Amino acid sequence: MTFRTKVLLAQAPLGIALVLLAVLAVRTVTSLGATTSRLPNTPVALLVLKGGDGTVAGMALLALDGSGSGGNVLVVPAGTEVPGANGQAATRLGDAYAAGGLDAAQEAVEGLFGITTSLSEEVDEPALAALLAPYSPVHITLDTRALDTGANGQSVVLHPAGAVDLDANGAAQLLLAHGVNESEAARLNRTVALWAAVLKAGAPSTPTTAAPGSTEAGSSAGSSAAGSPAPGSSAPGSSVAPAAAEGSPTTVAGQLAAIVHGRSAVRVVPVHPVLDAVANPQGLDLLQLDDAATKLLLAQTMPGAISPANDNIRLQVVNATGDPNLLAEAVARLVAVGANVVIVSDAPSPSQATLIDYQDPRNEAEAQTYVPVVGPATVRQGDERIDGIDATIIVGKDFAAFAQQQAASPATSTPIPATSTPAPSTTGT
Repeated sequence: MTFRTKVLLAQAPLGIALVLLAVLAVRTVTSLGATTSRLPNTPVALLVLKGGDGTVAGMALLALDGSGSGGNVLVVPAGTEVPGANGQAATRLGDAYAAGGLDAAQEAVEGLFGITTSLSEEVDEPALAALLAPYSPVHITLDTRALDTGANGQSVVLHPAGAVDLDANGAAQLLLAHGVNESEAARLNRTVALWAAVLKAGAPSTPTTAAPGSTEAGSSAGSSAAGSPAPGSSAPGSSVAPAAAEGSPTTVAGQLAAIVHGRSAVRVVPVHPVLDAVANPQGLDLLQLDDAATKLLLAQTMPGAISPANDNIRLQVVNATGDPNLLAEAVARLVAVGANVVIVSDAPSPSQATLIDYQDPRNEAEAQTYVPVVGPATVRQGDERIDGIDATIIVGKDFAAFAQQQAASPATSTPIPATSTPAPSTTGT
């Protein structure tokens, strides 16, 4: 309290003095109360790639990092399975475009992944070449030969296995190419390799190290494997990344340029082919998402774009185990019970106990329900306020023993969906 304030209180009538004291008390409590931060602004652009026959050959989600530079290219197969409603057969994600154009494709992607996209664009081969022109030539190494469909309707060899140098037209052609009856899963390696080559061509020249399961390019090395910080998630040592600067890109080309000029990585959504005749009676080229691994990937790469699928509280999950695999397992357990995992990060250093910090007292009851999911934990009201987050689960090293115990007692464990192996990725040259 300042000297001037003390004088005013001494001179004021009793009633007014009491009011002034009450105001000062509120201000004092506010200044000592919870600090507020917000989720990183990670705008996402949808790019729909159209083949020569007008159908969707593939898709990509371009997620800008919260810093406004760098980010992720997520390869989304056109054949990603969209479960049918009310007992109807599943469909391919790319088929939504045939039903209603770009708007329908955007709605289908947002609905399947539970995100909001800020930009969308459809490109045929010439438009795709124009988009890639600033980053050509690109240099990639193909692990197998690349096939395309010739004018006679037969498969032709577009490029043999090995090193390939491509201009923008060649890169666009390769992204859209597919042989007769060639599965999309067989093409994912080269799709990832080509996008990685694009990012590398436009990135600063400092060498980087790619993590398993991803292909990374940019100005600083770092891991973007599942369970560790990736562009778009919070940096090591913090729980929420800073928001992007004002003036996010207004075009898909601008979004790609912003991603290319920072730390960037290419990821493919984790899928596996649906070969079972009962699950895929029409024999479609269908790829099923691994739900838990996909939600972890989205929480790493685009937390600011996630739209919760239900009314459950929104969670931040912090890995204090020191083991990225344990983070993946904790997220899988949470997803299995319908939790809304919005953002994940690593703690500055490992800790033993698991903590669940809720922000609003109204969320305490639901926060308590996650104790059987992540193991013994202290549930308490936290001091940090994060716009867009209702509770933070700090997964400690105690979770390892809990997870082992649950695995050994399947009758009492939380049901966890089967985990598929993510489609392999190829590191570009």
